[in-house]
Amino acid sequence: MIISFYDKNFVALQDNASLNVGKWSLRRKAVDFDDFSATSEAFVENINPTFVILKDDLGRYRYAAFAGIPQLTIENQTEVQASDLKTLFNNNVLVKFGTYSTVKDMLDYLLAEFKTQVIQDEFNIDFDLSDIEDVAIDLMSPEADKYQVVNVWSDVLAIYLKFYDLYIDSRIDLKTQKIIFRIAKTNKYKKPLRLYDFGINNYGKWIASVNESYAVVNYNNELYYSSKYILTSDNIITNDLTLRDLYPIKNNIVLKETTNSTEIQNLLNEAVQECLTALINARYNESIEIEATKSVFENEYFDSTLEVYAKRGEFYKNLPVGEIFEDNSGAKKLVLGYKPDDVVIFIGG
Repeated sequence: MIISFYDKNFVALQDNASLNVGKWSLRRKAVDFDDFSATSEAFVENINPTFVILKDDLGRYRYAAFAGIPQLTIENQTEVQASDLKTLFNNNVLVKFGTYSTVKDMLDYLLAEFKTQVIQDEFNIDFDLSDIEDVAIDLMSPEADKYQVVNVWSDVLAIYLKFYDLYIDSRIDLKTQKIIFRIAKTNKYKKPLRLYDFGINNYGKWIASVNESYAVVNYNNELYYSSKYILTSDNIITNDLTLRDLYPIKNNIVLKETTNSTEIQNLLNEAVQECLTALINARYNESIEIEATKSVFENEYFDSTLEVYAKRGEFYKNLPVGEIFEDNSGAKKLVLGYKPDDVVIFIGG
């Protein structure tokens, strides 16, 4: 493998056109920021690069990230701790959402504001949302006709991607000198995964931290309630309580207060979105890791959902590919579900 460094205009730094890589590791994530690091021969130019691109030995593109500041070690090697291109979205914008029928319509508006307010023509950026044109807005929708400041990543993308079963990836197109972000569906392809074929017996059943949530508005000690929303064992969020199948119930309540009757409905809508967010953050918290090298899953990507069978004849559930890990040793692993930051609780398998 080799890495190359580029400036903000996608121009290669000539003295470091292609540096040989010793060690590298790449963990791509469907709904979170990727992790990429590499160690190469010495970077010698007296300039801070903007981008680093990983290529194979034939010079074919593999991955791109923000380079940060390359660090020279005492062994005269360069260590690169890169930042995912998606970290650009970790910025605030001022927005006034409208009413939308599709997720694409809402994101088209948000991303246009992001380009105007944050990018400001510093980079040439394109968004490919062609795969999600038919994804209808459901329970999770932004508040309309209200000016608000939102973090593009944490307040919108990270939440809406999980709720609507989408993922995001990025690449640099050197020919057109663009950063291209793509948002697409996670469940376009399904394959069976028989855990017993991989010798996996503990398949990570988890206890959700929240599996029920509802909103309340207190108006002068008169309470107004929303519907109750639940998370099912199939990672579905619904207000159909007959589908409840996760026990014990772990309830979350969002309370708002007002003395103005005209604020009741708006506050209730706002609180409902917070309720749904709590449930969204508990979706797909299972974490099943499988070796993918030289297996039928070697070419899987985030558009795949795996039908997990825990034991012979025992269907567990459908889980998206949440992470893809590979490194210079040739190892490749898939992580099913979206591994939470805290410890996954195993209860058998």
